[in-house]
Amino acid sequence: MSVKITVDYSVFEKKAKSLIKNAPQIYLERVKKATEDRTPVQTGALKANWEINGLSLENDKDYAHKIEFGSAGRAGAFMLTTSVLESQRDWDIAAKRTFK
Repeated sequence: MSVKITVDYSVFEKKAKSLIKNAPQIYLERVKKATEDRTPVQTGALKANWEINGLSLENDKDYAHKIEFGSAGRAGAFMLTTSVLESQRDWDIAAKRTFK
């Protein structure tokens, strides 16, 4: 006696399409939150100025790059760099677990 199961892939297809469509926004929101959490605060203006613009995370404060990468006599905070690397690592781990 045989056993047969039929899988309706339409449910998986819908979820996969939704995930692919929303993944960039989800990723940017995670990076933004992590970056804000790492942003040094003196007045709060730099931390409050992180914005998602299309497929970019931006901060248009004229001193943002100096805080990120440092300047003469001051080490960089690398808040955005660290957040991007951390999020990439997390997404890679999640993808490997999902698609084993």
